[in-house]
Amino acid sequence: MEVRADLTVEQRRALKSISIPLGLIFWGMVLVVFDFNLRIGIADRLVQVDLLPDSVGLCLMAAGMAVLAFSSLFDGKAGLVITLSAGVYIALALLSITSIFLPVLRNLPASLNAFLQLVAGAAIVGFCAAMSQLTSKFGAFELSSSWLVLAGGTLLLYTAPQLLAFVLPVATPVTMGMSLLLALFVGLSLFRIIRRTRKLADSAFGPGRVHAGAI
Repeated sequence: MEVRADLTVEQRRALKSISIPLGLIFWGMVLVVFDFNLRIGIADRLVQVDLLPDSVGLCLMAAGMAVLAFSSLFDGKAGLVITLSAGVYIALALLSITSIFLPVLRNLPASLNAFLQLVAGAAIVGFCAAMSQLTSKFGAFELSSSWLVLAGGTLLLYTAPQLLAFVLPVATPVTMGMSLLLALFVGLSLFRIIRRTRKLADSAFGPGRVHAGAI
């Protein structure tokens, strides 16, 4: 995937600058989604140690979004949205770190946990929408459309379980399976689109034009 040949040097530098924060967000998501645990036997007991807690992943995501928010790449509504998304993940990272020292924060009421999940989902939707606007600005229209589709899928991922829980108070294998499949689709799509966007950024000083569907 290569950038448009008519981009100015400043535009190419701006595009190149998003590669590192997107990498932070990508690896942060990996650490949040996947658990890396080590089980150790101590005094006839099996102790499970979380090698990379979610707080590390949330900090990486917050850092990546903060860098994007403080850049000059996003303007207007997109700039406001990416700033709010960064603020949400900074708050979630601080809450996660604080819970390490205050165990009471690890057992929040179910309603509050559901609310935090919705807020986190809204932040991801906003991030995807802002990235759609940014990639469109650089002429990667197919990639921009992919970010928009991903925003819709993320919105459905975070709202569908709440709606299903309201209609069907007791989870069924069907609802659980649907939620799992939707989560896999959104997660894999998000990882793939971030990877494609980073490739676009890394080719900022390469020759040729954008071919957003090449990958």
